[in-house]
Amino acid sequence: MKNYKKAILQCSNAMIEIQKPIMILNSIEWPERIYREFKKNKFQKFPKLTQDLYRERPLGFDPDEKIQEFRLLQKRIQGFFGKNDGVGRILIRNCQEYMQAIGMLKARGTSDFYKFATLLYGSTHDHFLDEKTQIYDLGLTMKAVLKGIKYKYIEPKPTISAPKAVRILSNRLKSYFHHDDVRVKLSDGIVSDAAAGSNYIKLKRDIKFTKSQLDIYEVHEGHVHVGTSLNGRAQPYCRWLAVGAPGMNVTQEGLAFTMEILTFKSNLRRIEKVNDRIITLHMAEEGADFMDIFRYYRKKGIPERQAFERTHRLFRGTLGKAGSVFTKDISYERGFIAVYNFLSLAASLGIPHLIPFLFAGKIVLTDLPVLSDLYQEKILTYPKYVPESIHDSKGLICWMAYSKFLNKLDFHKIEKNAIQILKKNRL
Repeated sequence: MKNYKKAILQCSNAMIEIQKPIMILNSIEWPERIYREFKKNKFQKFPKLTQDLYRERPLGFDPDEKIQEFRLLQKRIQGFFGKNDGVGRILIRNCQEYMQAIGMLKARGTSDFYKFATLLYGSTHDHFLDEKTQIYDLGLTMKAVLKGIKYKYIEPKPTISAPKAVRILSNRLKSYFHHDDVRVKLSDGIVSDAAAGSNYIKLKRDIKFTKSQLDIYEVHEGHVHVGTSLNGRAQPYCRWLAVGAPGMNVTQEGLAFTMEILTFKSNLRRIEKVNDRIITLHMAEEGADFMDIFRYYRKKGIPERQAFERTHRLFRGTLGKAGSVFTKDISYERGFIAVYNFLSLAASLGIPHLIPFLFAGKIVLTDLPVLSDLYQEKILTYPKYVPESIHDSKGLICWMAYSKFLNKLDFHKIEKNAIQILKKNRL
């Protein structure tokens, strides 16, 4: 057992060290001048991009040499663990995903970029576990539900300045992360309004926020993204959980989005924003280019700058043309369904003890049985930061138990009958 623990730690540390310079989002970002030129064209003509755009952003490592490092580590892992060990399979899969990520970065500005992106993150054409429902079907369903809500959802205007938002969020996180110093800071160089690192959250400097946004960031960026990073770093042997390979994004973003909803922090505008990513990704996969997606957002009343940023998220790493897109943003809703299904199974199969290990680090859902075994063998420690609703999951299990019955109901017929009753009573 001592040698087994030592092998896990050695391979984890080696993987963490090798992957350090790989910064996917930074490597596919567009410079600010693209927006300025687009604005100069009065948002009617998108600037012509070339591969030089990405040559200006060096990766900071030799991709072929880095792939070779991962190949050598993979052989080392196979030598330590063999073919049938759970930890070995996880570490080998991680090596393969990192090599795919490097292949994607090598292909910036080419059609192969999209091929690698779908290997890592998937496509809107992918099916859920029922093997018949596509991810795009979820986007269409949610779009119809949101459109069918008759009352107009009004969210208060953003009035909280970025410096004040930093102070508010810092105070909230300080009481949650009582053993670690988690910082909240301002940033000029992020695409989204907020982003998380291993022990910090960045907020965009030049905008204002609503209380609802800060509530979401506290849970999504703080409790999940920062929390799982710190929990992974605290592991004595399974240190790979501190960083996670690119394939963990579906579980990570799905868990963060799930926690927004379970804690009632989310709102209709947030859900619509996330769902629009599925709709527009599908449009892009079906042949839409940058201007098509930009116009989609403008027709929804999204201001030019925000419409640009939302469209830019989809086309990072590409030249903004039809046929190539960055598919990472399907992770939110795809991951939500996966996490929800797992929680339901945990309730029905009597395995709620697995639920807290969602927060053990940057995990993939299918790794949970292995992590549970490692915990029983005292190789993995219980995650340091776990939201109370997950740590004591009685209420969650009750909710999931009822949801299993609710899923059996014919809601189309219920909706039809309910509408008739409402019309009869003029409600």
